[in-house]
Amino acid sequence: MELLLGSLGIAAAVVCFISSIWLLAIAFRTNIWWGLAYMFIPLASLAFVALHWNKVKKPFLCLVAGIIVVISVALMVPSMLTHMLEVPKTNSGQTKT
Repeated sequence: MELLLGSLGIAAAVVCFISSIWLLAIAFRTNIWWGLAYMFIPLASLAFVALHWNKVKKPFLCLVAGIIVVISVALMVPSMLTHMLEVPKTNSGQTKT
């Protein structure tokens, strides 16, 4: 189960990375100034997505889906770690009467 969860998290992170590069490439293809703004100005990426929704719908939704999966996996990891590190209770020190 841990291997599957780790693989899912890594795959989602790769999807996020590829989607981010894809969005950046679209921004540079639109205009060099959009590309530079996308890279260096905070929230310019959101403005670009809002203004060019028809062009960026697919990579943006892939990015959002990847982020949701990464967050979901990250929220599952602590409970799995506590379950894995839990010491099983034994009755070795008790005697029956």
